[in-house]
Amino acid sequence: MSTLAVFISYAHRDKRVARRLQRSLWVHGIDAWLDERGLRPGASLARELQARIAASDALVVVASNASIQSTWVGLELACAREHHKPVVPFLVEPVQTHERFQGDLGIEALHPNVQSQATRTLIAALGDLGERSTPLSPDPERLREALRQMAAQEADLRPLIEGCMDGPGLHQESMPTVFAATFEALDEALDALYDLEPGERMAMHLAHAFASTGAGWAGLQRWIARSGDGETALAVALGRELRADAIDPAIDLLGRCNPPNNQALYGFIDRHAAQFSSAQKAAVLRLVAWPVRKDPGRMGDVLAWVAARHFPGAREVELMWTRWIGDGAFDGGAASPRDLARYLRDADREQLPGWAPMKEALRAHVRRSLRSGDQARVHVAIDHLRASADSGAPVLDGLLGEAEGAAYTAEWNQWRLNDPDSAAFMADFLREVIEEARADRDWLGAATRARRLQDLRQKQRDAALLANSPATGADR
Repeated sequence: MSTLAVFISYAHRDKRVARRLQRSLWVHGIDAWLDERGLRPGASLARELQARIAASDALVVVASNASIQSTWVGLELACAREHHKPVVPFLVEPVQTHERFQGDLGIEALHPNVQSQATRTLIAALGDLGERSTPLSPDPERLREALRQMAAQEADLRPLIEGCMDGPGLHQESMPTVFAATFEALDEALDALYDLEPGERMAMHLAHAFASTGAGWAGLQRWIARSGDGETALAVALGRELRADAIDPAIDLLGRCNPPNNQALYGFIDRHAAQFSSAQKAAVLRLVAWPVRKDPGRMGDVLAWVAARHFPGAREVELMWTRWIGDGAFDGGAASPRDLARYLRDADREQLPGWAPMKEALRAHVRRSLRSGDQARVHVAIDHLRASADSGAPVLDGLLGEAEGAAYTAEWNQWRLNDPDSAAFMADFLREVIEEARADRDWLGAATRARRLQDLRQKQRDAALLANSPATGADR
């Protein structure tokens, strides 16, 4: 198959975008041509341009307000249509309704952050022309050559490009210089470097660049597709206060994670919640609530705490907390009773609204556990009571109220019938724990006294059996 040929039409103001397109298309095996000779006097030059357009398979125009005003862009578009060449507007400004571009299916690249992904969309679209097939993977040798050209043209990017291609990467002391480069150039370099080395090392470079400038969004998207949740790199990318125009891209990155990256999400919320628009807040709450987290593991409890602090009264957050508590997620598996007690205490100290349902959920969970007739579950209820007492959680009085009457319920009486020894011991232990919760919290002493009572009952039973047994021969 012959090489696909594309003519790039642009206004002088859009030269940087045009160069980026040319490099990206060339790296992907497309012969992309643009005229960089400035003013074009003379008929011979015009004939050359017409010949280039006529020999091309398509014309890509950098569509902007500047290109609308450009006489040359208008002539190049007219020539392409005269030769029945497909015209693909690459929209860097919202000009798709202008008469120059009406009727042509364009590709939106309205923000510099999306130009990398838009360029890939363009490459895929061009690859579908006729019977030709354009590889979506860039040629490594062409990619290296293009990066060398960028390093020569953009002095600020040399530490990044040469450091990653020839050394261990970008040094910390060079970051201020590199991140002072133009956004478009930095974003292009990062995207190309990730193409060359798609892995964790370059993902960390993308992360630092995104945190400082918002560049590298497309590369981070690909890293998440590769890693699943973006790993530490995503947490680094969102771990600093971002530019306002990077908030939506950050939400997009978080939404691509599978499984969700709780660390990156809670760090992002903690630093940016005050900046969220109503639509952004709704999007972030969806990320907190979905996919459903079955337990507080993988820093899910920290996420839920941060969300509760910044979105007080949010129904999604309340339901997550109450479901976890009711399902026993804080009973000692993914998280412990002490973890839950600490969150309840801190919420009370910070006077956070919306925590009454969580307190009631714990009280109901303890009530069910105490009346379960299951010694292990009663121990869980006691663990919650002890944790609340140790931390000073405001739910302690409610839990003590549940505990004080538990041994006199119908469920406990049924337990006494089924397993009298366990029911009696746990009643003693529970009573001792209640006393210690109101006093010195000597939990070891409470357990020791309960065992002594158990031993005393056993001795009393043994003595009664001995007294009621038939006399032996020696006693006659």
